[in-house]
Amino acid sequence: MKLLILGGNGFLGQELIQSAIKKDYDVTYLSRHSGNGPIFSHPKVTYLKGDIFHALSCDKEQTYDCVIDCVGTIHPKYLQSLNVDATKEAIILSQKLSIKHFVYISANSGFSSYLRSKEKAERMVKEKASSYLIVKPGLLFGPKRPMSLLLMFFFKMILLLPIHPSVIDEIYPLDVRKVAEVIIAHLEESYGEKTILSLNDLKGTILAIQK
Repeated sequence: MKLLILGGNGFLGQELIQSAIKKDYDVTYLSRHSGNGPIFSHPKVTYLKGDIFHALSCDKEQTYDCVIDCVGTIHPKYLQSLNVDATKEAIILSQKLSIKHFVYISANSGFSSYLRSKEKAERMVKEKASSYLIVKPGLLFGPKRPMSLLLMFFFKMILLLPIHPSVIDEIYPLDVRKVAEVIIAHLEESYGEKTILSLNDLKGTILAIQK
């Protein structure tokens, strides 16, 4: 399978690349800056310099089976541009390149304006993409983002309490590496379908793998 990952050198994007090359997939990642680390020099990985707002000049001769849209932000100032407008551009790009399957990384929870921006993007994907996989994780943690490990520890301590705020369940922390593995594993299964991978789906799959 040939993948085009938008925002491939980000927190989740890097792990998606790692999981994809383990399955011998060919990966191209679009980003303003090339990634650092051994996975980015892997022979199965190609860097495409640019950003989603100037990506329509991409070579039409390149073919991909799936695009994974990891572009997004929680910064209030850029919610419209990076969570909504960027998704619109990603959909246009996928149509231009005749990419059949669109994977959108959404969110299960967050502050209201952030969630609204993600929901707008989800609606566009559902309306425009012929087949899609929408992924709705909670809090992602991993060693490449040390602060996330502290947050994970804090939230998991709260989850141990017999009574805890329901919002904690909505942002249930998951290892970004495991989430990436689940997403990549679902690509072939969801290909040609219209599928949503909820936080509970992610959590259940990861827990089943760990048993």
